[in-house]
Amino acid sequence: MRRVPDPVPATMNSCPFAVCLSSPVILSFLCAFGSLREILFFRMYLAEFDRSQRLVKITVADNVIMEELTAAIENLRSLLKDVQPGFRLLADLTALASMPTSAAPQLGEIMDLCTEKGVALVVRLLPPDPSKDIGLGIISQFHYPPDVRIITCATIEEAMQVLDEQN
Repeated sequence: MRRVPDPVPATMNSCPFAVCLSSPVILSFLCAFGSLREILFFRMYLAEFDRSQRLVKITVADNVIMEELTAAIENLRSLLKDVQPGFRLLADLTALASMPTSAAPQLGEIMDLCTEKGVALVVRLLPPDPSKDIGLGIISQFHYPPDVRIITCATIEEAMQVLDEQN
């Protein structure tokens, strides 16, 4: 029996990954392999590593829940296994809608993982709405050593320019 995917939640309308969900290929995949919720469980967090640029990119979007952060930490731990010290981190939170304040220990753990692997530069893109500030500046003071340079940018273009200059 062929399963029909769950409808896309209304909160996904503003999610940067939502465009992919309307693709016939993705919808076929959903029908064959599981419900939309199962597939999208990790949708709010994406970690990538560009070896040639020595760049780890973490993208966080929409309404993050604790289960996603726990899974994201394991995903990041696996991603960082082969990363050499001196890498750069781009943390893009521009599409973040909300994150519980109880997530501070998990955010610290993500920072600790990056510190342990030898992050040299952290470039952050924060949500444009200041009310969505999740306290990264304060948390960073406890989880990054003083020699790690942390730069907060207003736009992706500015962040890419900083990364190009620091390459």
